[in-house]
Amino acid sequence: ISLAGCTGESLGQKYAEICDRVLLDPQGVYMQKLFAVDMDALDQARNNKQKITISNDYVSTSKTIADSVTTQFLQLVLPGFSDVSLHQIASSTSVTLLGLSAGIQECFCNGSMLDQIESCFPYTSVLFY
Repeated sequence: ISLAGCTGESLGQKYAEICDRVLLDPQGVYMQKLFAVDMDALDQARNNKQKITISNDYVSTSKTIADSVTTQFLQLVLPGFSDVSLHQIASSTSVTLLGLSAGIQECFCNGSMLDQIESCFPYTSVLFY
């Protein structure tokens, strides 16, 4: 792929397609390990539980998923880079992404915990409403 003619919108669309493919793969890490945990967190929020509990490996598994998405995207836009370099970049950026996501979640002050979960996990509304 050449980046000539690519727009932020087209790159965003490619990234979203990769996310969809990784997250919605029935045999993938998200569907096999985190989907049930996310649904449980959503149920806890619906039941107004004050403290939402998740599995101990949630963050490390989320990082694995973020690494996969980022690596696939970088392979698309940086085809001349070695796989080792792309994995290093992906690993570094996924840590940043997860950290920023956690920070943003703490700043969600214009709605309930349920609103926050639905905002952070847009597929929950598609799958369960």
